Amino acid sequence: MTEGGAVFRILVVDDEEDIAGELKDMLEEELSDLGSISIETEQDFGEAELILAREQIDLVVLDVRDSSQGPGIVPGLERRGRDLYDRIAKTRWVPVIFCTNVPGQVQDLEAPPLVQVVTKHRLDEVLEAVRIGLQSGVPSLTRRLGDLVDREIRDFLRDVIAPNWPDMAEADQQQIAPLLVHRLAAWLKENAIRELDGALDGADGTVVGHSSAARTYLKPPVTLHLTSADCWTGRT
Repeated sequence: MTEGGAVFRILVVDDEEDIAGELKDMLEEELSDLGSISIETEQDFGEAELILAREQIDLVVLDVRDSSQGPGIVPGLERRGRDLYDRIAKTRWVPVIFCTNVPGQVQDLEAPPLVQVVTKHRLDEVLEAVRIGLQSGVPSLTRRLGDLVDREIRDFLRDVIAPNWPDMAEADQQQIAPLLVHRLAAWLKENAIRELDGALDGADGTVVGHSSAARTYLKPPVTLHLTSADCWTGRT
């Protein structure tokens, strides 16, 4: 599902600088057939978390044990990678390849091809795991869906909320948030579904034809055409 012109950004997180550099060189050379591969290395787990929060990363190669301060000196170093993974999953989910000498620490998280566990120093296994993660199509799909939803939310605020806010503001204040959520969902279905189908490699119209009362029963309607499931109630 990858394209020859694709651009992938990979973050390698390992407290051992020489290993991180070796992985970077190998991945850039061996994965060039997939497209443009940009690889950033980071030895500090805290800085890696900041990078993932502010930048678009497609896949992470993640060590588990932080030995930068010596084994056993600081409690929790044995599971720094797992803790970072937990925080990643709560903010931005990306495919993760755990590359570690303590695979037992994260074996329960494995869900191939999007969460894989490989043993450090077996570079051929790391290479194959990263290739599988990128070829899954999830990195490209995530980018396309994110761009699409961001654009549609912007258009929704500009074209629906702004010109109709005086009417909406007259509603019960406790109902405004649910109202906007339902309207946004209807807007996305009406205006973005064909692009979503395309991003998911689905056939055009697989979801478009489904009727939904949410498209029209709120004022103003998201769509002007009615279906058998729609009910126009006029002013809210």
